[in-house]
Amino acid sequence: MKTRCRSLGLLTLGAVATFLALALPAHAVLLEYWDFNNEMAVFGSGYVGKFTTNGATAVTSGSNNGEIFNPTTRTLSSNSTMGAVFTNGLLDLSGVNGSGSGGSGVNGGATASPPVWGAYSDSTVNRLAGDTTTGGSFIMLNSGVMSNALTFTLSSTGYTSLTFSSAIRFSTSTTTALATITWAYSTDGTTWVTLTPSSGTPGINSAFGTVTLTLPTAVDNLATFYIKETYDFTSTSGSVAIDNVQLNGTAIAVPEPSSVALVIAGGTVLIWRLRRRSVFLS
Repeated sequence: MKTRCRSLGLLTLGAVATFLALALPAHAVLLEYWDFNNEMAVFGSGYVGKFTTNGATAVTSGSNNGEIFNPTTRTLSSNSTMGAVFTNGLLDLSGVNGSGSGGSGVNGGATASPPVWGAYSDSTVNRLAGDTTTGGSFIMLNSGVMSNALTFTLSSTGYTSLTFSSAIRFSTSTTTALATITWAYSTDGTTWVTLTPSSGTPGINSAFGTVTLTLPTAVDNLATFYIKETYDFTSTSGSVAIDNVQLNGTAIAVPEPSSVALVIAGGTVLIWRLRRRSVFLS
């Protein structure tokens, strides 16, 4: 009888601990965000807008919300909208229209003279709930039959169940100016594994559509990983724009200290009572 009661107490304690651990609230949170609203010059007739290089020159309502363009590294930092700073992320633009070392890509310029990339009209598609800033989106003007790659440097430390989503729009039909669009992830920036969108399709004829990627567990809880979007153009016409890029994840479940203490205290009392009962029965 004593052995049975002791075993029952330990099993009950384990069940309570497991229940409390699983009962902790788990929900997706925003880890990185680009809404492309930090501009020093907005899109207009005959002109592609420019992203600010220091924040102080921004002219849109999204001014000073991050997204600073570094012309030396050709990277655009992530957003700091709604008071939450997401400055770990970087968007590498060195693969867009030859804008890397020795390339001719331009941050803003005449729309009729690619290669150029920069700020385009704003979109509300896939916008973070509560983001009230306005400004623009990111656009790549095609300069020929070539590949254009956007590479995001991201972090998922402490998080799992990751999703990566963005609003994407083609200026023309996908069968004319663009041959393919591919997504891939990497844990080292060298070896890439192809991804297939879990939902959504890009918009065409200037309409935005949301595309979502459910990321594999291989990128869970990493200090650094990468997502690359590659656009293969088939002609010198057309353009691609993206907006409201989000990385979301769920915190890896760790029982709160108060919950652990409660389990230990409750388990101790339970075992004590079971032992008293076993002594009484024996």
